[in-house]
Amino acid sequence: MPAAYTVTVDYLEGLPEGCARAELLPSIVVYRIPKGYILNLDDERELKQAGIYLLHNTHNSTIYVGQADSRANGFGLLGRMTEPHSRNAVDGWDVGYAITNNVPFFFGATELNYLERYFYDKISEAHRFTLLNGNRPHATSVSHSDRIKLDGFTKDAFMLLKCILGLDLSEQIAFPPPPPPPNDIAPALVNKTIYIKTPTTYVDAKAIYITKPSTLWACPYTLYI
Repeated sequence: MPAAYTVTVDYLEGLPEGCARAELLPSIVVYRIPKGYILNLDDERELKQAGIYLLHNTHNSTIYVGQADSRANGFGLLGRMTEPHSRNAVDGWDVGYAITNNVPFFFGATELNYLERYFYDKISEAHRFTLLNGNRPHATSVSHSDRIKLDGFTKDAFMLLKCILGLDLSEQIAFPPPPPPPNDIAPALVNKTIYIKTPTTYVDAKAIYITKPSTLWACPYTLYI
């Protein structure tokens, strides 16, 4: 039987549409932060730590993946999320997410680089959002034991984001199958390999849907089936 999860969810303003803090024992913490509430979170200890953050524009389905290190001024994630970013479109976000843990200084530069790259790749593979990162985050190598811990952390983080906070990052979109062929298709050309001879070269093509065969035959090129 799979192990049970123990998740604590706090609505920091007492409103479901406000800031939410989800904690999966023993260590992972994820915040959902509407932009208008972010200046009210100075007392949240975990937001002063290092971690991964996401800046999501819900109006155009864009997202930015970033990392924040601990800072001497005490503002890690919270400080980085409120700073301007080099790409202006990033600052149009309206909901942010901060992913960290309740163990201070758990993440160093190596762990942050690994996690940032991991989140970026998973979001990119799912095709659910347009990523606003200018480049794919820098790759880093970690030990086998650290990889196991970090992969477990990301698995739990994606679960909290999807099931508790309503942000599905990694489930791939199933693109719909192509429509059935129309009735006026030329049956002899369906799924046939054709060779189109242009004035300069031969072009191989797959004739899947040809809706106007009369137009095709009238083209100035020669077809060989």
